[in-house]
Amino acid sequence: MKALDENYLIVRKCDPHIDTLPHMKAAKNSRGYLGEYLDWGITAPDWSIQQHTNFLLSNVKRDITQTTYVAYYKERFAGLFSIGLESGTLGGQVCYWTARELSGMGIATAVTDYLTWVAFMRLRWGHVQLHIDQENIGSSRVAEKCGFHILDNYKCEKDGTKGSGKMSLWIKYSPDLLNDTEEKRNEILRSGMMSPRSMWHVSGFERLANDLFSNPILLSQSNESK
Repeated sequence: MKALDENYLIVRKCDPHIDTLPHMKAAKNSRGYLGEYLDWGITAPDWSIQQHTNFLLSNVKRDITQTTYVAYYKERFAGLFSIGLESGTLGGQVCYWTARELSGMGIATAVTDYLTWVAFMRLRWGHVQLHIDQENIGSSRVAEKCGFHILDNYKCEKDGTKGSGKMSLWIKYSPDLLNDTEEKRNEILRSGMMSPRSMWHVSGFERLANDLFSNPILLSQSNESK
């Protein structure tokens, strides 16, 4: 597998009118690969272009607590990423899937690492979570490379996928929380949505998430400013 050249990795907000066809082609080419751990309709062989459009629209227009982005590598669709608030806390989670033909290059790691940095430095989140099937070695490596650690393990009912259903909750705390004790961190995270700061947390996320990646961003350039 060739090394990732971030000079060719572009991230921007998802636009269903532009991204549906590349998304559909990548999903179909990655069907077996994605079906291991996802039970989303995008892995179905008979999904139409309209269904893919509706899927992207439902993600883009879901609500103010989630924003969806696309990544392209050398003008090829590389993956779909979302960053969303977690109800009741001052944090949230990153979700993604990447195209099979580009897997293993470090694209998921590069984008997840950057979105995590954005969550801490721009959105002022206290933590970021990843929910990963324990058999998904690739995504577990992404979490490790991005500095996450396992907080908990749990069982999730699987619908039509080959995954084990045994999930791990990976977490990474913001630099602001790292010096606190675990008890103090948990207290802050639990009480987050009750504080005045949390009101900015939601409105600030809506404002900044809409601004982020409105224009395509080269990750090589964005990382220079970190």
